[in-house]
Amino acid sequence: MKKSISLVAMLIFCIALTGSVSVFGAVEKPDLPGSKAVASLKNDFPAATQVTWSEHHGQYIAGFTFQRTSVLATYDGEGTLLLTRIISDGADMPFDIKVKISKDYPGYSAEDMTECISGNTVCYYLLLKRQRGTMVTWLRVKAARGGYPTVVQKLFQKVPHAQG
Repeated sequence: MKKSISLVAMLIFCIALTGSVSVFGAVEKPDLPGSKAVASLKNDFPAATQVTWSEHHGQYIAGFTFQRTSVLATYDGEGTLLLTRIISDGADMPFDIKVKISKDYPGYSAEDMTECISGNTVCYYLLLKRQRGTMVTWLRVKAARGGYPTVVQKLFQKVPHAQG
């Protein structure tokens, strides 16, 4: 269940980030021979394992594991790193953001976190969950260090009564 929720959360995040579902229509390739992006990835993340590639509108997206962490890195055709997305369970959320989330969204727990790094800009997309009886409320929240969290999506899920 948690994996499917994480998959849905990642889908929502990618749609919000790209404005298009077509990123999932890209053809995955285990390697892009001769690509400058491959060389850049090997230079930027030499310990990357389980690397898969996809191409979307002239950009190359590498999905890989780096030090037991899931990462997506987007490169342009010249091999320049445009965006890095680090996917985690939220346990390593920056302290100041944890405090803001706990104040602004009491009763919610962080199910996952995606850290997005582009140049000097870092933002966090958090998937928050609150369950009351048979109703689960999911929030996708965007937060930045020193800023205020903003809800970018709100979903409701009805779950069956617990059998006892």
